[in-house]
Amino acid sequence: MERTEEMGSWYHRFRSFAMNRMSSSSVMEEDSLMYWRVRILFSILFAVSVFGLITLVPVFILVIKNNLWGLGIFDLAAWFIITMLLLVRNIRFETRSAITLGLTYILGLVIIVNVGILSGGPLCLFAFAVFAGIFRGTRAVSLALALNAITLVIISWLVSTGRFGQAFPFFKTSEAMMASLATFMLLNIAVAVSVRLLVKGLSKTNQQQKELLRDLEIEKSQLENTKIMLNLEVEKHKRTEESVMRERDLTQATIESLPGLFYLFDEHGKFLRWNKNLEEISGYSFQEISCMSPLDFFGEPDKETIAEAIQKVFLTGQASVEADFLSKNQTRTPCLFTGKSFLFDKKPCLIGMGIDITNRKQAEKALLESEKKYRSILENIEDGYYEVDTAGNFTFFNDSMCRIIGYSADELMGRNNREYMDDNNAKKIFKVFNEVYKTGIPTKAFDWELIRKDGSICFVETVVSLITDSNNVKIGFGGIARDITERKHAEKALLESEKKYRNILENIEDGYYEVNIAGNFTFFNNSTCRILGYSADELMDKNNREYVDDENAKKIFKVYNEVYRTGIHVKAFDWELIRKDGSKCFVETDVSLILDSNNVKTGFCGIARDVTERKRAEKELDNSFKQLRAALGGTIQALAVAVETRDPYTAGHQKRVADLSRAIAKEMCLDNNLTDGIRMAGVIHDLGKMSIPAEILSKPTKLSAIEYSLIKTHPQAGYDILKDVEFPWPIAQIVLQHHERIDGSGYPAGLKGEEILMEARIIAVADVVEAIASYRPYRQALGIEKALGEITQYSGILYDPAVVDACLRLFNEKGYKLQ
Repeated sequence: MERTEEMGSWYHRFRSFAMNRMSSSSVMEEDSLMYWRVRILFSILFAVSVFGLITLVPVFILVIKNNLWGLGIFDLAAWFIITMLLLVRNIRFETRSAITLGLTYILGLVIIVNVGILSGGPLCLFAFAVFAGIFRGTRAVSLALALNAITLVIISWLVSTGRFGQAFPFFKTSEAMMASLATFMLLNIAVAVSVRLLVKGLSKTNQQQKELLRDLEIEKSQLENTKIMLNLEVEKHKRTEESVMRERDLTQATIESLPGLFYLFDEHGKFLRWNKNLEEISGYSFQEISCMSPLDFFGEPDKETIAEAIQKVFLTGQASVEADFLSKNQTRTPCLFTGKSFLFDKKPCLIGMGIDITNRKQAEKALLESEKKYRSILENIEDGYYEVDTAGNFTFFNDSMCRIIGYSADELMGRNNREYMDDNNAKKIFKVFNEVYKTGIPTKAFDWELIRKDGSICFVETVVSLITDSNNVKIGFGGIARDITERKHAEKALLESEKKYRNILENIEDGYYEVNIAGNFTFFNNSTCRILGYSADELMDKNNREYVDDENAKKIFKVYNEVYRTGIHVKAFDWELIRKDGSKCFVETDVSLILDSNNVKTGFCGIARDVTERKRAEKELDNSFKQLRAALGGTIQALAVAVETRDPYTAGHQKRVADLSRAIAKEMCLDNNLTDGIRMAGVIHDLGKMSIPAEILSKPTKLSAIEYSLIKTHPQAGYDILKDVEFPWPIAQIVLQHHERIDGSGYPAGLKGEEILMEARIIAVADVVEAIASYRPYRQALGIEKALGEITQYSGILYDPAVVDACLRLFNEKGYKLQ
């Protein structure tokens, strides 16, 4: 059921869509006959399109089977045209109906020619005449019937003469054939004419209905006009009755809408009218006010002032006065009271308003305070403030202006600017003031020279603005004048200083340079030219990419970019440049950011020093250090071998301890130099065992107390051997402390915690792990699990927790193994 309703809804929407494109909806609304013509045409086109789509396959099977290709092609073309007529929106109804009639007629002929006279062809011709009557009118019907008659006569003649190519046994004679065709035509004429008459009758009925509706509309309009006239008469009477009420209400509304206090009282002081504001602000009720006089709302000394103003109104006609309005709770409100004489009920009365002027009073007070404040500022600022008229005579100035020019206030008032400047500066001042007068645009600061009263010269920097009155008339100029005599002297000294320091820059050994943001030279001294090997003309505007290779270009960009982002000065960093002659030079450079007066980054500057010789010396020194370090490593290795020859059962012990110690140090992220010292100390940490008898070192049974106490002397013995040897690391102290423990239970000094060097704490853990995990003459190897259990159990007691944690990570997480 839901699907059926959905399909029906879809069909109705599609029908409305197609019909609105055959003829506009407004035309169909005005002409109901046109609506049904359009709807019939839509139904025909829709039915033929859908039926044609459904029957295309069986029709073409029949066409192929019976070789009726003409009929098949026409059917397909006709279906396509009819579908287009249904969907294309820009085709008018008249065009659609004409094409539909033509296709109907042609389809009838095609069917008759391809199938025969005993087929649907005559039915199409029959429908052709009927549709012509519906869609096109009487003339179309006549033309369609005439065309059908001619067509049928021709077909009859062809059939009767045997030229049609088909036999019809039930038409035994041509007369029978003609009689059948005549019967068909008569029936066709009757139906077509009947349809046309029906359509014509409907059209006439539709027209009569429209005329009747128009007549009804006219009658309705006349009735409406009559009703309007009656309503106008009623309204006229109502307006007459309500006019007085409206005037009264308007007067009362006007009084109530007034923002201030409205009052009307007679010459005896009796209130006749007032507004709600008077009741609300005063705090008195209606009954109380009706019994009061105007003077009851004022205290001393305002009561006397108000009485005089009231008397003046009745004598002169009007007056106004400022006084404090006194409310019932004794609150005072400053108001402006107005009054005007007025005849009310033929009696002299006073009508007026009281306006709250609290805000104005506060504004006046604030204005006075502001004027006092800014006058105080003007009198105390260091710069001079002045105002002159259009002729250049002083009209106002502050004390600083007097101090700058050197005149007293009385001497300076009215003085013209030509009296304290020479001719050149007078022309300069006139030009600036004249430009401001013409354009109204204030000038930026400009400087000029004035002559003080004592004859000395003073440099002044001045800003000028135009002064206009309330009517926008130009009346003078105002501005700020600043004494810049000291600054001018400083600028002169700066120029001399710049000349002096430029001479210094040109004669120093190091290169000084300035480059813009892109890295192009903007300034440099002679030493920079000497370092790079270019002349001054060649070097100006040259970019740093022209005298460095790619690697050094990246290095320079990184440094300059960091300075640009952070603004932090970078001290000496070295890089390699290529001189003009192709030789390479090492340079040590400082870089700083250059900012202009607006704090905008404009470039970089710095000092460049040729360090080629120093680099060569450093390289030679580095080579010597490497050779010395190699010799030191060889010496330490030789000492380790000497220890192992004394104790063959622990051969490799020191090497494994050194390797594990180095791995722990790296795991703890210690620096490379410290790590190397730990490895070196690990290689010879048991050097003191050289002083222990070999039979004790290799004894296969448990040591006695005396033997063990002798063993415990080996850290001190090792220290004594190494203490006078100069190492880059505290090797002797590390060897001395490698058996100390965190809780102070170690030997030989019983040191605790931070008293033990970090290097010694690392070697202590590595020594214990290696000793427990490896074979000894007096026992088998106990294994790495036992060794790690030992340091875990005593972490923080005997061994440093950080060292233990690093050692455990090496074995448990990173797969470290003793080699």
